[in-house]
Parts: sequence; structure tokens; C-alpha cells
Amino acid sequence: MKCRKCGEKAVINMRQHKLALCKTHFLDWIPEQTQRFIEKYRMFGPQERVLVAVSGGKDSLSSGIFFGGLVTRPMACTSDWASMVA
Repeated sequence: MKCRKCGEKAVINMRQHKLALCKTHFLDWIPEQTQRFIEKYRMFGPQERVLVAVSGGKDSLSSGIFFGGLVTRPMACTSDWASMVA
């Protein structure tokens, strides 16, 4: 299976999207789709503050880093609220 965008070997095949992508294009595709979804449903605007609560596990920390790149003024906190970052 090959990446639809560049023809390299695909690392993921998303049947529901009829889309196979290599690692590089998959990592580009995720933020594009998330940004599109946020804008489509008007979840928040570019100047609004967004709080992403994380537990400290790899999934939640990845989400925090990811959402931190989508908003202008990100804020994150852990479940104990002791290490708040603004």
C-alpha cells in the first residue's frame, strides 16, 4: 500500500476516509483535520484561552502538546493542579 500524497510506503490505511498515508503525511493530516473540525463546529476562536487537563500519561501529554500548537494562548494543568502552566 502506498501513500496517496507521495507514493511512499503507507504506515496507515484509514478505510473510513479511503486514505493511506506515510508517516510524514499522516502527522500533517491529523492537525489539518482537527483544525478543520474545530472551525466547522466553532468550538473556540483563535484568541480564546483553552484549558487542556492532562493526567501525565503519554496520551494526555500528546494531546496537550498537540492542542498547544493549535491555539494562540494554550494553558495546561495536571490532575493535581499543582503544576499549572500558562
